[in-house]
Amino acid sequence: MVILTDEDIEFFLEENQLRLEIMKIITTEMEIEEEIDNLVRERIESYNRLIREGTNEWEVLYQKHYIEESTRKRGVTL
Repeated sequence: MVILTDEDIEFFLEENQLRLEIMKIITTEMEIEEEIDNLVRERIESYNRLIREGTNEWEVLYQKHYIEESTRKRGVTL
């Protein structure tokens, strides 16, 4: 890893502990991403009419609701 050999970066953890922490962060983010995706899909499916996945309307709604849920779950605005 280039980052591990960069002299301008100082680590306060052992290399293996650093890798474990990075994996924990990535795993947590993937779980949040899956939860957001599920919530957004459920919201779109709850509309009174069928909106087919892959259509422009579905994509627009997905993006809109994704931003809302992501902001809610992560506390940051996209």
